[in-house]
Amino acid sequence: MGAMLEKYTDLFEFAPVSYFTLDREGTICSVNLTGASLLGTERSRLNGRRFEHFVEASDRSAFATFLENVFASRWCSTGRPPAAAAATWC
Repeated sequence: MGAMLEKYTDLFEFAPVSYFTLDREGTICSVNLTGASLLGTERSRLNGRRFEHFVEASDRSAFATFLENVFASRWCSTGRPPAAAAATWC
């Protein structure tokens, strides 16, 4: 079990794409190294912050609606447009 956990932890941490885990309020619970780099902030300073602070002000309403829909449906989403969306069960 330990080797499996290490494998998936490494996949999350060192993935070439950004991964964020958010709670219902949009608070960052975890972020990988690529995500922290994308936001230009140390990872330790991101946990507990609201993701909406990194969303353009004009897009925050749409982001809030998106987040509501994700949690209402219990599906996780990549946030890509519907044609390219890849969702997984939470």
